[in-house]
Amino acid sequence: MSERVLEALAVVAEVTGTELSKGALQVMTRELQRHDEQRVLRALARCMREIKGRLTLADVIERLQGSDGRPGADEAWSIALAGMDESATVMLNDEIAQAMSVARPIYQDGDRIGARMAFRSAYERVVEDARTRNAPARWWPSLGSDAAGREQVIRDAVERGLLTQEVAIGYLPAPVEAGGERLLQLVHQPADDVAEKIAAMRAATRGL
Repeated sequence: MSERVLEALAVVAEVTGTELSKGALQVMTRELQRHDEQRVLRALARCMREIKGRLTLADVIERLQGSDGRPGADEAWSIALAGMDESATVMLNDEIAQAMSVARPIYQDGDRIGARMAFRSAYERVVEDARTRNAPARWWPSLGSDAAGREQVIRDAVERGLLTQEVAIGYLPAPVEAGGERLLQLVHQPADDVAEKIAAMRAATRGL
């Protein structure tokens, strides 16, 4: 485990009044070092803000799982519903797609409640398996027949960090070359604005 994670763990333990035995620390270290360092640091920061009692490994894992980019079952179902419309372009991940394959026949038979229940059960199962394997979330666009509606979905996916700009441009409607240029411009503009805000904040807090 990196020094940064160890330091963060020590701080959270101190703040929460947690005494970690050598054995407990070894178990926690073995588990946490399987995960990306930045995600572990974010999870520990959340633990420090949110935990009222003693720190446990389960507290950290719960927050690690919540930060892996996979939506909860209800949000995933809303994405799946949008994906049932063959004209719509939607962003899917592997787990949503797998659960949709289970729910789609039930949905097409007109049983929306049964489809939702089947989807939730399948989705929670495959997400748990992916998290056990520490597999990262993989997002990709399911392209609908309405080519005109793709650009906004792809642009939003880039802004949310689900697709890189290079990959995203390949999904834009082929006849619209300018779409790629507009995408790059629109994605870069917020970054410039954020950079200016950060610079202003640094200037305002200098010397504090």
